[in-house]
Amino acid sequence: MAGSEPTPDEIEDGVDTLYTNTISTLNGQTTTGTVAAANSDNLNNAIIDEQLGKYQKAVTDAQADVDEIAGLNDAVESLATAQAGFETSLEAQADTAATLAGAVTSFNTANSSVTATAYSFSAPTGNSGTYTAGGIDLTDLQEDDKLVQDGSSNAIITVNASGDIIVADAYADSSRAQQLLDAVKADVAAIQAVAQAESTLEGAVADIMVLEGDAEIDGSGITAGDILDQTGGSKLTSDGKLYVKDGVVYARDNAAASNEVDDMYAITDLTVSNAAGTDVAVKWDSTDGADGSFKSAATTTLDVSGLDFSTNLIVANGISISSASYANADALATALEGTSAIESASADGTSISITYADATGTAFDVTDGATTPNVAAVVSGDITVGTENGFEEVTANNLLAFDADDFDASGYLALGDEANNYLDGSFATDATESAALNTAENNLEDYEEAITEYRDAKALADQLEGLNTDITEAREAIENSEEDGGLGVNLREGDDNFTTQDDVYLYNEEGGNQSLSGFEPYRDSRRLQTLRGWSHE
Repeated sequence: MAGSEPTPDEIEDGVDTLYTNTISTLNGQTTTGTVAAANSDNLNNAIIDEQLGKYQKAVTDAQADVDEIAGLNDAVESLATAQAGFETSLEAQADTAATLAGAVTSFNTANSSVTATAYSFSAPTGNSGTYTAGGIDLTDLQEDDKLVQDGSSNAIITVNASGDIIVADAYADSSRAQQLLDAVKADVAAIQAVAQAESTLEGAVADIMVLEGDAEIDGSGITAGDILDQTGGSKLTSDGKLYVKDGVVYARDNAAASNEVDDMYAITDLTVSNAAGTDVAVKWDSTDGADGSFKSAATTTLDVSGLDFSTNLIVANGISISSASYANADALATALEGTSAIESASADGTSISITYADATGTAFDVTDGATTPNVAAVVSGDITVGTENGFEEVTANNLLAFDADDFDASGYLALGDEANNYLDGSFATDATESAALNTAENNLEDYEEAITEYRDAKALADQLEGLNTDITEAREAIENSEEDGGLGVNLREGDDNFTTQDDVYLYNEEGGNQSLSGFEPYRDSRRLQTLRGWSHE
């Protein structure tokens, strides 16, 4: 269409700017010299090749270090793939967000009485993204979520019981509703892709941390504050130590008095946040109760063969049960077990086996009211703390192994830092070999891309220069005198008017109508006019 195409001057300026910018980008990554348009091609290529060789050597050297650790090379490659995938997902979501914004505007324009507002999502920054907007988890949509709503908070685009994104019934006939629906679907899918890409990136970092570290931590360095319940909330009252029994790791609840039995809780989750293993959280299962006892409880056997169960039995010395008649030993055992001091009691004929609730036990008497028999409970067994009941304290020589699933690598992410490939500076500190290779590979990739862009721009600039040369030579061939090998014709364009019979006007449609003056037909034209009987005058 006339007027829509750039002018020759605009094209030339655009190519010059592109060429200049690609040179600047290339020089920003070059330390071996300065690439310049004024340089010869040989000089520029020599500078580029030398710098390219340095980047390639950096990759080779870093690769050799990584190859010394089994599996690390694959992990670094996975990290590079994850970084590229995260970048691609961000770019795609930026496009869908722009489309959604346009769809909202279009909908509001077509439905003048409605002001539609969509959810607000921001690209992730820091070490983790936020995928909840207005109380809606965009990665896990629920029925009746209002993704787009009107000024009265009524849903325009919502979610049905099957989890599908739909147009709300009230707006089913609204103009541009389908366009808005399509835009929301695309953007939500793109946001979910970003969340998945972030998870993949974090997992790739975790794999590297496990490989570069020893994948073991010294459990003796865990403090009481590191031990949380399974929801990550309340702290277990503990000595900050971990214990092992039959391959299972336990934390000790030592809230009880020193002479009481301490409950042991199995650890259900181990979370490590840095490669040094100094930032650790262990979670215990707070729902199933204690999984064992750290101390041995006191035990005894009570001989009740001489008691008259038809009378009111009397129990003394701190064991509080009702003075009453009990049908038999089983009934007495049940009553004893119901007290706080006794954990369990079971009858076997004329004896009752008792396990106390603490590690000391309390001697007590049971009598039928007569002076005899007086049956005394006696504490038996030595009480030892530490390895009793098979629990062994985790020490520096008894390390806890962890894998990538236990590693929270989010602290190593910088999701808004594209320049540093979405990694925090601490990554290079804790994963030196991987970071060196990852950086070297990314530097090489960036430089190769800069070379390609520079050479494409140079080729375009050279092509334009060649065209300009052709135009100059063609004009000279027309305008030069016949003695100089030209046609001796004057080219006129723009506002120039004819002055002699040797002028030729170059028509430019963008110039519009042109008024010409000083126009006189060439002599051959005048001769033709005479033959035909007419004149230009």
